[in-house]
Formats: sequence, C-alpha cells, structure tokens
Amino acid sequence: MSVKKPISIGETRWTSLIVFSLLILLWGGFCFWVGEVNDPLLTIDSMAELATFLVFYFGMYQVQLSRLPMKIRTPVFLGLFLIAASTLGDWIDEFVGYPDELEMLFEVAEAISLVGLISVSFGFHRWVRNQNSVIESQKKSIDRFRDESRHDGLTQLLNRAFFDVEIERCVSESRDDNKPLSLMLIDLDFFKKVNDSYGHMMGDQVLRQVAKTIRGQLRYADMGFRYGGEEFAMLLPQTSASEARIVAERLRLAIAAIDFSKDAETLTITASIGVSELIKADHIDTFIKRADEALYRAKDAGRNQAVVA
Repeated sequence: MSVKKPISIGETRWTSLIVFSLLILLWGGFCFWVGEVNDPLLTIDSMAELATFLVFYFGMYQVQLSRLPMKIRTPVFLGLFLIAASTLGDWIDEFVGYPDELEMLFEVAEAISLVGLISVSFGFHRWVRNQNSVIESQKKSIDRFRDESRHDGLTQLLNRAFFDVEIERCVSESRDDNKPLSLMLIDLDFFKKVNDSYGHMMGDQVLRQVAKTIRGQLRYADMGFRYGGEEFAMLLPQTSASEARIVAERLRLAIAAIDFSKDAETLTITASIGVSELIKADHIDTFIKRADEALYRAKDAGRNQAVVA
C-alpha cells in the first residue's frame, strides 16, 4: 500500500497562487474578448493602470507566501486578488477600449474593486488586533519576568540583587534631596536550630512568616529584602536613626509574636536588628558595614534586640 506524501503548507500556498493567477489571466482574456480592439496606444493612464495591477499582484504574491495567520492572510489575499482583477480590466479598457454598450462591465469592475478594498481592510483590521494581542501578551510576560527577577522565590520579598540596585538609588536621592536614609539588617536568632530540630520545611515556613511580618511593617516608601539565608534588610527613605529604631522595635516585637503553635508548639522565633543612618562620610559599603556592626553588637548583647550604629 503506497503512502501519499503530505502536502506542505508552502506547496499549498504556491498551488493557491497559481490557481488565482490563472483566474486573473482568464479574467483578462475575457476582457480582451468582449473589448472592441482599437489601435493600441499606451497612454500614461494605461501605464498607470498596469503599474497598479502589478503592485496589487505582487502584494498577492507576498501575502500568500507570508507567515501571517490564515484568518488574516485569507481576506487580505482575496481583497488584493479582486483589486488586481478589477485593475486588469481597467488597464485593458485603457489599452484596448470597450464599446459604450458594455458600461455595465465597468460598474462590475468597480464593485469588485470595492469588495476587494473592504476585504483588505477587514484583513488588516484583524492583523492590527492580532498584533495588539501579541504585544499585550509580550508586555505581560516581560512584566512577569521583571517581577520574578526582582523577588525572592521563597519569601516574595525583594531579592539581594535588587537590594544592590535600590540602595544605590536611595543613597543618591537622599543626598540630592538632603533627606535622611536608614538601613536595617535583621537576622533571625538561632535559626540553624530550627532547621536541625524541625526540618528544612519548617525552616522555610518560618522564613515565609517572618517575610510576611516584615511586609506588614513596611510604610509607603519602605522596601523589604531577603538579604541572604535567614537575614533580611529594610531600606527606610526619609527616616532618621531615631525613627528607624522605633520601626525596628516594632518589627522585633511583631516577629517574636508570630504563632507557630499549629506546626511546632514549642517554636519561638526572635530577631536581632542593626540600624544605621546614612552620614556624609558614608559610601554604600560603609553604610552597610555600620548596620552590620550594629547587628553583631545586638547579638553579642544577648540577641532579640535592636541596636543603632
């Protein structure tokens, strides 16, 4: 039993193009047949009609072999075919001429051209709508990828890479506007014991709950980050060290109040917090270093407290 070779899309398009080309040739032959042959005279009008025919015929060729979706390609191609056929009739009229009795033929040609224009317009309307849909879909994808690149997958806080970008921006704006800027580094106390005693799944749950608590403490301009492991950071624009200390104490108490009894009855989480305010002598590294040193002083002093640099 022989197996037929499947017809490719390209072959189908070429076949359709040949069929439509033959139809145009037949239409042209019919126009010659019904026309009254005069002395051939290529006028400017007849050359213009021929040029128009070639433009639309070439447009048919391009559309048929394009990668446009079928629902867009079909009406555009059909419209160009009708316009080309109508223009061919007009060109033959310019070149050969028709008797006055065949005025109806011109009216038919004009109607065919009008239908062709409507079909082309309809096809391009579909194309524009399709392109808008594609652009909107791509925009959503870009926004999603941008959002994913900025956020930590586990906690949904902003990630360390974005922290490096934002602290540079915040420091620059603070100096330009001559307004205070504070930084908080938060480290969960004895977090390793949580993983050792309750497992890493419980450790992840703790990180998510702490991150949720941090988000709940953020004010309008504040930003929360997962700085690394069990360490978090907060940037507090337009906030002095004394104001940041209040925020830090409120956050520390909120973390200590998280209820894990549903998953681990004996589990309690506390945090140590280091705070620094940007000063004139600071660059980004020293700004972070002073907050980190304050964090270690909080740990050395017994943990579960906030220390200002």
